Amino acid sequence: MEAEQKIAKLQQVVQGLHGKLDSLRQAHEQLLEQHQALHGALAAKTAHIERLQNQLALGQQHMEQLKSRQDELTKTLLANNKALTILASSLESMRLESEQGMARRIQALTLPILERLGRDDRMGRLRDELRVVVEELEDLAAGIGDGEGLLGRLTVSERRIAAMIKSGMSSKQIAANLNISLDTVKTHRRNIRRKLRINDAGASLRGFLQARVGRLEGHDD
Repeated sequence: MEAEQKIAKLQQVVQGLHGKLDSLRQAHEQLLEQHQALHGALAAKTAHIERLQNQLALGQQHMEQLKSRQDELTKTLLANNKALTILASSLESMRLESEQGMARRIQALTLPILERLGRDDRMGRLRDELRVVVEELEDLAAGIGDGEGLLGRLTVSERRIAAMIKSGMSSKQIAANLNISLDTVKTHRRNIRRKLRINDAGASLRGFLQARVGRLEGHDD
């Protein structure tokens, strides 16, 4: 009886051991599955990192190519800018030479004729008008040659009166010649001074005009 009980206990122990062994086997299988899953995940991460490294290398190579291209474009732009600067300078020189040639032709062709007419006694009062025209042409030629005429800021009437002042005519003479009032002439004189930036009230307007566009004999203003 006791032997049977011992056998039964041993059988229970063996069954318990079998159960534990099954549990251990299942745990081992689960660990293997987890290990395989981790190994797969690690392999995937490794492959992803390698792809990122390859992309980074390609990106760096592309950046180097872009930088090289940018350097080439910069050199090209600098060369083009230098060429354009030289071209602009050449065009400006050609323009100035052309305008100066035009100014010389104006003086050579028209001024002698007008001066001869101005010396003709038959012209009468028109000689004053011719003198104004000569002054205007001289100012125009000087302005073209220098790139900026002195009287370019003035209106046509102001330019006409400025030329008369420069030639030595008084305000009364200008008023009589143009058939305008003396006050109108004085207003023009003030405007001429303001536009030519003659701020010194004691400065001679005629002297200023002569100094800028040539010297003529006559009365001071």
